[in-house]
Amino acid sequence: MRRRVLLSETGKGALRCLPEDEGLRRAALRELLEHAEGEYTLEQWQDAVCYLTGVETRFESAAVARRYAQRCLQGKAQER
Repeated sequence: MRRRVLLSETGKGALRCLPEDEGLRRAALRELLEHAEGEYTLEQWQDAVCYLTGVETRFESAAVARRYAQRCLQGKAQER
């Protein structure tokens, strides 16, 4: 339940702080990964993953964006 509060109730100000706070950023990535690729558009996955990882890149599909987010959590972000 706490993770849902993190993204849904903290407001935009707190979301702006996510990239600066490693713990919050990782928590937000974990929460994002609870969702299947089909739940969001490629553009939404693109925006979320780029924002949370701090890396501006383009993904071919939502599945690729999701895999990149998983690799970031595992410390393997260089692999695509």
